[in-house]
Amino acid sequence: MNVADLKSKIAPLAEKYGLKLIVLFGSQVSGKTHRESDYDIAYLSKKELSLEEESGFMYGLMPILKIRDERLVNIVDMKTAGPLMLYSITNKGRVLFEREIGSFFALKIYAWKVFVDTQSFRDNCFRIVKKRIQAM
Repeated sequence: MNVADLKSKIAPLAEKYGLKLIVLFGSQVSGKTHRESDYDIAYLSKKELSLEEESGFMYGLMPILKIRDERLVNIVDMKTAGPLMLYSITNKGRVLFEREIGSFFALKIYAWKVFVDTQSFRDNCFRIVKKRIQAM
């Protein structure tokens, strides 16, 4: 299914759950898919979704994506995603729904800033892990 088809079908679902942004990322965007590839979908909501609402959103995606196995849909709340995940989503993702034009671009700038600001932390973690591995 192409992105234009997904966009038109996802808009009502986004409205139902009060979502501001929905982004497809991962293998479905990179094209590195196989028969059992999953769909990685990130969302940004007006308010925090309850577990029931998040499950409803996920199950609402399944017929749109034409899949029957819930294990093939992974959803990520961009409000709680870590800097590396958020950077990856905004850097390589494809927008499926955007309530306000420009909100994805604004989020992309924010994600880049947080990614850059936390680089020294990731570098330190890498050094610590490398030392521990070498000590084994």
